Amino acid sequence: MIELVSHRANRSAYSALLGLILFMAMGLPSVAQAELRLQMTASPNPAQPGEMAMLTATVTNTSDFSHEDVVFETHVPEGAVGWYRALTTPDFAMSRQSYTDNIGERLTISLGRINPGASKTFDLPTGIASDAANGDLVLLEATVRDGAGAIVNGRTEIQVTNDRALELSLSDSADPIIPGTELTYTLDFGFSGSQRVVEGAELALHLPTGVTPTQLDAGGTQDGDWVRWSLGPLAPGEVGRRSLRVSVDSSLVAGHSLITEARLSGIAEETTHATILTAVADSVPITLESASLHTPARTP
Repeated sequence: MIELVSHRANRSAYSALLGLILFMAMGLPSVAQAELRLQMTASPNPAQPGEMAMLTATVTNTSDFSHEDVVFETHVPEGAVGWYRALTTPDFAMSRQSYTDNIGERLTISLGRINPGASKTFDLPTGIASDAANGDLVLLEATVRDGAGAIVNGRTEIQVTNDRALELSLSDSADPIIPGTELTYTLDFGFSGSQRVVEGAELALHLPTGVTPTQLDAGGTQDGDWVRWSLGPLAPGEVGRRSLRVSVDSSLVAGHSLITEARLSGIAEETTHATILTAVADSVPITLESASLHTPARTP
């Protein structure tokens, strides 16, 4: 009889404990189901001391519900002199317009609401420290969070070089892009050296999943997931341009991003990389943008 009462008491205590655990769990935010994605790239890479580099960040909502009060946070990394005014759409609010020489100081950009399948992309310039050493890595880290407690982290890095003679930039014809349409990549390249010729120069572009080449120019050939152009020798000061048109798979869904990398290499030369992010969307928003370039006056 005493044993029976003991078992009943244990079962009662177990049920009460289980109920308390379930009650507490109901109030905890589910960070694992955040379904926010952060992608970051940086160009040029490698970068030279004293040069301006550009961080491109894309925050995507891959869930079927809106994320409210989304915030992007980063800090001034070792090897950089600061963040400068973000090149964003007007609805992005920065906590400060610039940071200078304050390693570790934080920068916050308010992205507001991100609807299901939508993404927001912005460029953030930073300067490479003039005393950065050859071979150093500038680590760019960021965190994205929303008002409900969802958190996602991202990172990329820039290698420092004292002699980047190969110059490369990569651009796309549309961002975002609609599935089932076409997209053109443009690669601008050059050799800034003055004392030598680059032998065996090659330009290459890695095709992201979900695109198919439809037009290659100037002798480009497809090699698996890569498109390559053999440039031969590059003389000092020589520049050029190549382009590639691709069709975007109609099965791609909104919220996906095309991550495309280009490389310029040569015999006995350090390879230069350029990367671009292209968001996939169901429709392209109609926007009116105004931009101006301003060079501040300097006192002699």
